[in-house]
Amino acid sequence: NIINTEDYIAQEDEMYRGYMGILNCMQKAGDHAIFLTDTRGAVLETTDNAPTELKSIYNWGTTNGNSYADPTCYYSIIVACNDYIFKMGEYKRRVGNSMTENAQKQYYNLISGSLRLKVWAYLMLGKTYGEAYWFDDPLTEKKELSDASVFTKCNMKELADRCINLLENGITVNDEHISATQEVEWFKWLDPETEDRALFRQWQYITPPAVILNAEWRSWRASYIDESAAQSDWQWIRDHVLDYIKNTQASVEADNQAGDEWRGIISANHIASGDVFQLSQKIQSDMVGSYSNIFYTEGLGSAYQLIST
Repeated sequence: NIINTEDYIAQEDEMYRGYMGILNCMQKAGDHAIFLTDTRGAVLETTDNAPTELKSIYNWGTTNGNSYADPTCYYSIIVACNDYIFKMGEYKRRVGNSMTENAQKQYYNLISGSLRLKVWAYLMLGKTYGEAYWFDDPLTEKKELSDASVFTKCNMKELADRCINLLENGITVNDEHISATQEVEWFKWLDPETEDRALFRQWQYITPPAVILNAEWRSWRASYIDESAAQSDWQWIRDHVLDYIKNTQASVEADNQAGDEWRGIISANHIASGDVFQLSQKIQSDMVGSYSNIFYTEGLGSAYQLIST
């Protein structure tokens, strides 16, 4: 997880490669999440031939020393994000405004996306383990976890505060403020000649949206704070997620994507207290068929998935 600091980043296309490296780390974490959490949620059942450690996870055995419970994959994402942000800043200081116009614009968007990937990794750590070590500096050498100048051990409430702060206030790189809400325009970055938005539309789904990450962190934080503060977080979730859904639906309709994507009509039903809301999605009748046909299109992975809180 330690990158050769002499070689990277040296040219514009390595901005893209570095980001893809973080996503590669996320793929590895996906397998980990399935084995560690789905086996404990009655989603997966181990077979007789399953490894002993996996059977132990399934049977809620002791996880200390169990390779399936190792959180390294999530920390790999955090290490990669911290290093990527540092190297991006270093690259921009070195080349200044000699980058192409498109690269200069995507520079900020890529850093913004990496902040959200970092927040996602901490969300997975918090949900799975209840605590995590927070650190922002790139790791070019091994550091002891006891080094308080680098690592801070945080419980779920402290992780929520830090992640929400990062999502709302962004980061400063080279004395420039970069928010955590900017989106990479993949069609401009990867297809500058034609800028075919439709061709790279699904790329917009590879990085979790800031509002959804913020909402999930606030829903977790509400369990650790007093009632008044919790009400404020629920109010934020209700207002911002509803706006996000409406804007997303409008965008989908504007791009006329109904023909090739699972498209839903969104409705929000407020519970009587007004403090908690429920989101439901009505699927158009012509899109509701046998599940085999839906999965066969392989469209589910590229469509927005909504959650209820």
